[in-house]
Amino acid sequence: MEDIIITIDLKAGTYIEPRIRIISERMTMKGEGIQNTIIRNDITSEDKTSCLLSIEPDNTECKLDINDIAFEQQNYGSINDDALIMIYYGEVRLQSCSFRQTDLSIQHNTPYIRIKQKQVALSGISISNSNFSYNTAAIEVIPGGGVILNGCNFTNIIGAASISAVISEIQSDLIMYNCKFLNCQSYSGSIPSGSTISISSTFQQDFSNNIVQSILKSPACIFTQCQFTGNTGQVNSEIQFLAVNGLIVIWMKSNPIIYNETTNSTHSSVNFLGNTEGTEKLDQLLLTNIDQRLFIFYVALTGNDLNTGSKLSPLRMISHAIAMLNRSAGYKEIFIMKGVFDEPQIVSRDITYILTGLGSHATSLCNSKTEENCILWLERGSNIMVQDCTMFKYSEISITARMIDCDPWSRIIVRRCVMFNDVTAEFGVKFNAGLLSVVFTSGGIFDSVFQNSQMTNSDSIRIGSQTDDFDFDLIEKNSDGSCQFVSDDAEPENNPPQVLFEFYNVTFRHLSSNEPSTPSVDIFS
Repeated sequence: MEDIIITIDLKAGTYIEPRIRIISERMTMKGEGIQNTIIRNDITSEDKTSCLLSIEPDNTECKLDINDIAFEQQNYGSINDDALIMIYYGEVRLQSCSFRQTDLSIQHNTPYIRIKQKQVALSGISISNSNFSYNTAAIEVIPGGGVILNGCNFTNIIGAASISAVISEIQSDLIMYNCKFLNCQSYSGSIPSGSTISISSTFQQDFSNNIVQSILKSPACIFTQCQFTGNTGQVNSEIQFLAVNGLIVIWMKSNPIIYNETTNSTHSSVNFLGNTEGTEKLDQLLLTNIDQRLFIFYVALTGNDLNTGSKLSPLRMISHAIAMLNRSAGYKEIFIMKGVFDEPQIVSRDITYILTGLGSHATSLCNSKTEENCILWLERGSNIMVQDCTMFKYSEISITARMIDCDPWSRIIVRRCVMFNDVTAEFGVKFNAGLLSVVFTSGGIFDSVFQNSQMTNSDSIRIGSQTDDFDFDLIEKNSDGSCQFVSDDAEPENNPPQVLFEFYNVTFRHLSSNEPSTPSVDIFS
């Protein structure tokens, strides 16, 4: 029996509502935009609560979507286990919503959202001009909860913190993409906080001796392209880590911040992947923010490689633009105009830059050679971001020339791209190599699509390591077939460090191989 989806369309207007209890398993609430559709909690109701919306305890399979609605909070008073929206059960997604208060002169005692469920996603949420008490945050993640925030803005928030999170279980992650915190003021209270974001963890892991298993099992805090500007607090830090144990923190292309760690452990329990500068600021894992000269080149089908590379005088070849960037020091980006750009293999050597198209519907990259027709090859030390384009590959003889090929210790981010084999290929032509290969490469694929590609006895996507990057003399095989390090000490320092490669909001559609036992996605070590 198929689920019945209930859709509630809220027309423009202001709705003052008592507590809404969700009992349906599939529901969508949709307004006409945050300027038009407003819902305010009724604090005069018999419920005697500040809560506006909650999912009933027996509705654990609930899937609730809330879109394009402005929520206004009236303050009822200090009540335990209370919030404007309480997410304790089900799978909840809020998109393009806003939160504000009706009376800023009052310190509000309850948060906008309290989360005790892992499957929660907030996208395009705006929280502004809010006044909370000394022990209340705008969003609170309590033990058992986790949340993904994408494109959320926090502006002029006063309280214990903008976000307070207690990370307690596997996959109880705090993941943030492209979020901004502007002019938020925090002060220490009973949480305590005093920072824009307060994070604590009760999860126990031993990173000193079991680093690989600890990384696999530990909850993670991931900050990608986040910005912190003009925030103040009693603790001189943007993020406060409180008595954490077994927590992985990933910092990607976000502006450097000051953070503070409070722990009773004998070693640092905040484990930053890519952090090399102690507790003063976080070292970014991928592309760095470079406050130097800007080097931006434009490439167009109507361009000429004798041109200057400006928007009015574009270059013709992407590879020529990269060659010019190799001689520059500063922020580097190449804008690719509309059209299909058929180029020989684009090789990047020890360089950091961004490659930006006009959208997957407008800009396409390919390599029509029948041998070694890789489109992008990243050699060791390269840091590349590719975004807003389509990449497709022609049939080829080589078994190693994948569409994107990344050598060890390179780094790549692919955003809003579509990748596939040549759709005009005739039946029987060979595609001996896949679409993506990364080896000891950090980065990720975000908001992208792999589609309509059949390989010839090859996986479409390969993520892994290679044996010559590991010192096998330092391990031994036991009688039961398991392996261990020869030494009783921690893992040898001369072996490769851990890397992070992430897939977020990626679609895999119609990927296959002539060999049924060959997977489309192959992750190996």
